[in-house]
Amino acid sequence: MEETLKKLVNLGIGAVESIQEAAREALNRLEKEANNLIAKGETIDNETTRQIREFATDAAKRISEVASNSSKTIKEIADQAQKLINDTIAQAKTRIDDLTGKKENTGA
Repeated sequence: MEETLKKLVNLGIGAVESIQEAAREALNRLEKEANNLIAKGETIDNETTRQIREFATDAAKRISEVASNSSKTIKEIADQAQKLINDTIAQAKTRIDDLTGKKENTGA
């Protein structure tokens, strides 16, 4: 029984190690293939590829601008909301103080 348990544990360890090795090898192959395709793409230069690169660069700039503007807009909205909340709390405190003061004055 103890020997069988050891074999099962070793089987599991061996399986995990084999899967990790296979995953590392697959990732390395994928990285090499991606780099080969990048290198190949860099060597292709014609009107179509220039337009595609120009479009991609322009799109990246626009996306970056939109993201930047969105962040600014979200911050502005958050700041306005925080100011509104603070103002509302201040008004509520003033109103409570007024009501509390009136109750004390009428009761005295």
